[in-house]
This record gives sequence, structure tokens and C-alpha cells, in this order.
Amino acid sequence: MCDEDSWDLKPDTDPMKPPEEPVDVECIHCRRRYRSDAIVWDERWRMWVCPHPDCGGAGFGFDIWPLDRDYFIRKWKEAGCPEYDPS
Repeated sequence: MCDEDSWDLKPDTDPMKPPEEPVDVECIHCRRRYRSDAIVWDERWRMWVCPHPDCGGAGFGFDIWPLDRDYFIRKWKEAGCPEYDPS
């Protein structure tokens, strides 16, 4: 059985929180574009969600994506992670 208290996500520890430095994003549910600092924390669902009330998009990098296609590649390199080698 799932213990609701064990799933204690908070805005600052949620792995799908928006980036500290705002970027342009698009929600794959409503197709709206906005800045990532407009993404809002929904206390009831305990997750970051699209700011448009008629949309069900949630999570930076899940339903809400940066318009810069290389955003995550740059972050990966900035973190000192090794280059990806598909061979």
C-alpha cells in the first residue's frame, strides 16, 4: 500500500522543478509557450504544473520542455558528465 506521507515532494526538491535561470518552454499538452518561471507549484498534486488552468501538463522536462533543444545536453556537460558514446 502506498503511504502518502512517504511521497513528500516539495517545490525545492522535486526533480522536475523548473530551472533556476528561466528559459523559454513549451507545454506538450496545450502547446502554449512561456518562460519557465511561470510554471507553478500545485500543492494539492505536489508537482510543478503548466500555469494555464485548462491544461494538465506537469513537470519540467516531462510535459514542459525547453525550446532550446540543446538545453539538457549543455546541462549534462556543465555537470561534468562523460560524453555519450552510442557504440
